[in-house]
Amino acid sequence: MCRLTNGQNRAGSVVDLKRVGRIELRTVNAISEFYGRDFIPYPFMVRDPVHSALQAEDADSAPDRFNHGDLRIFKQWFTTYMSADIRVECNVQYLGADTPSVRIMGHRSGEFGFLATQHVDDAVEVFALSPYQVGAAVAGSVKPTKPGKHSKIIIPEYIPRRSRPVDDPGTPFSVPIITSTAAVKVPESDVTVYATVQSHWQPARNWGIDRTKDTVVWVRVDDDGDYIYVPDYSHAKPMTVRDLRDGIDRLIGQDVSSLKTFRNG
Repeated sequence: MCRLTNGQNRAGSVVDLKRVGRIELRTVNAISEFYGRDFIPYPFMVRDPVHSALQAEDADSAPDRFNHGDLRIFKQWFTTYMSADIRVECNVQYLGADTPSVRIMGHRSGEFGFLATQHVDDAVEVFALSPYQVGAAVAGSVKPTKPGKHSKIIIPEYIPRRSRPVDDPGTPFSVPIITSTAAVKVPESDVTVYATVQSHWQPARNWGIDRTKDTVVWVRVDDDGDYIYVPDYSHAKPMTVRDLRDGIDRLIGQDVSSLKTFRNG
């Protein structure tokens, strides 16, 4: 049993993780293909194509090992992922550095919850946990540094645009989201980390981020600290682990509501 302290003690959240095991990403790929999927679970990504290349023996042996052999310990993890009520996908990119990205995937299905993290060697570490602690576990695995020192910032290059109809409803156009005039402007060149987190209740149809879904976005600014964007993306504010956890739980709550509505017809 591993106790993951969700960042600074001020966050007040401790997650109990029970280690399931470590599985090669190429083996996850083989199992995915066995289930008829065209891609591995996002945000996992092959970093070393040579090491992670799917060999014929992997494709042939993985299903039997998964159902009856040494990989059976991962069966509950992957099968509940396939039918998950909620998936949480986190991708932390280190910009302008050789530091590998941090790729985390959590999910809950009924009474089951799991957290899976990709390592540098293209292996995935899998843990079981309470389904109600998925958001806290993802937030605690990210390991933010310290909150930024400015109350509000904007990064001009990151100002999002949204579409709205003009006189002709069939002709949309993009307008920039109104940003906070009181925010400090930070150049994109000062951003050292760019991270996204999404929650989903519908099955994944493609590999990658869903541009139609709400996203928790946070950044790290050089010689400053971490900032999380507010829901309308008008600016970013200093981020604690609690802020990140609350943002992820907000996304999960939205999807739980959508799932209940769908199931109730």
